Amino acid sequence: MALTQSILASFDYLSTVCLGLELDSSAYSVIVTRTRLVARYMFGPNVSGVGVGLAVSF
Repeated sequence: MALTQSILASFDYLSTVCLGLELDSSAYSVIVTRTRLVARYMFGPNVSGVGVGLAVSF
């Protein structure tokens, strides 16, 4: 059995809603060729939380 977030946190289920934005700047003479921003909302029985992620490619 794989250890998932719902098992480790003792929940029957967890749901996630995500929204992301990706910008491609490879056509320009800059060091960063791609930038990604992701926002996540996670919720389950008596619990909820948010997360934000930022990633760049060189």
